[in-house]
Amino acid sequence: MITASSFFWSSMEIIAEGLEFPRYPECPACASRHVCLDEQKGTLRCESCGQEWHEHLYVLVEFPDDTSSFEEGYIGYPSFGNRDNGARYVPEYDYIARFKKQPESDRYFKPLRWPESQLYLFPNEPNDTLNSQNELIQDEYGIEAFGENAV
Repeated sequence: MITASSFFWSSMEIIAEGLEFPRYPECPACASRHVCLDEQKGTLRCESCGQEWHEHLYVLVEFPDDTSSFEEGYIGYPSFGNRDNGARYVPEYDYIARFKKQPESDRYFKPLRWPESQLYLFPNEPNDTLNSQNELIQDEYGIEAFGENAV
C-alpha cells in the first residue's frame, strides 16, 4: 500500500529531477555532480575523485589558516573560546571547497541541540576534560540554526 507521505516524496524526487535540481551538492574538491550517499558511513562520496565528506560535521579553522573568506561569506560560526585568532567552525564541505584538502581528524565538531547538549553545558568538575572541549554556541546565526543551549 502506498501512503500519502511516500507518494509525496517520490513525486518530489521526480519533479526535482525534471527541473534538474541535484539530489546532492556537487563535489567540493572537483565540482563533479556524480555524488552518492554512503548510508553505512553516513557520508557523501564523489564517484569521480573519491572525496568524502559529512553533511552535519563542522571543522575548527584557526591560524595559520585564513578564516576571513568564511567570515565575509557568513559561513560557519565564530569560536568564542579562540576569539583572538579569528577561529571559526565551518561545515566540512566548505572547508574542503576552500582548502582542497581533508581536515585533520582532531578538528571535527558536531553541533548538539537541546536536550542532547545537556551533558555538555556545565562541567561537573573544574578540570572536566569532556566539557572543556565543548563550547556554547553564542553566535546569533548559530543560535538561529541550532537553538539556545546548543554546544
